[in-house]
Amino acid sequence: MCKALFPILIYALSLLIVTPSMAYDPTNPEGKYKELTRENLAKIYWRMNELDINSDLAIDNFMMITHCDLYKENYSNDFKWPEIRKNARISIAKHKDSFPQYIRIVRQIYFDRYDPETETFKLSEPIETSQFGIKATDSDEFPCKNLVQNRNIELYPHEAVLDLSTPIKIEQVTVPTLVAFQYNSLFNNENTQQNTEIVYKPAYLVQDIKIYDVEAYKNKHQEKNAGTLSAILENLYVYGDPDLAMLLYSEKFR
Repeated sequence: MCKALFPILIYALSLLIVTPSMAYDPTNPEGKYKELTRENLAKIYWRMNELDINSDLAIDNFMMITHCDLYKENYSNDFKWPEIRKNARISIAKHKDSFPQYIRIVRQIYFDRYDPETETFKLSEPIETSQFGIKATDSDEFPCKNLVQNRNIELYPHEAVLDLSTPIKIEQVTVPTLVAFQYNSLFNNENTQQNTEIVYKPAYLVQDIKIYDVEAYKNKHQEKNAGTLSAILENLYVYGDPDLAMLLYSEKFR
């Protein structure tokens, strides 16, 4: 009887779960590498078989993350919600292998002054690690945030330790002089970080990664409400602007 009552709702639910974003990103034209949103992070846990398809809690909280309005309107309805949950479970089982596995991580870094002789910017804080603390880009602002305490949704941590298979080491970035000149023109004394004789300029480190394993709530550092994403670094870029339009450096690993 429920199927007859709610066919349009269930059909719309199926479409919403599997339809990718169609926004064009000039720095990622094929859309292969997804933003680390709460929704994509939740889908990663399913893609990596970290969650139990028979768990009502796993299904319900996934719906809270991915379809907040539907969740708020129907979760307390004893007739609608069991059917929505059932169809969500079927849809996840059918489509989870197409959920994101490739993610783009963006971190702000800072450059010291440019050296024209070596054509390099030194980083204000060199990077040498295989692990980064990361969190969903919409960690603080998401549609159903008023329904949960402390931003935490059970089974779906919004923070994680990114554990790369190979450490990265970056002390300086090689940038051609002409590009460095264009980059410098973006700044004045008001939008740099000054420390006596040092003027730090912001840049943006982009890591394109392929995730091959996850552990929700069981990361190596025992951090609360966080997991571990084990990944392979495929591409590394450094951009001069937050819109990722001014490419300063690139390196491909795969």
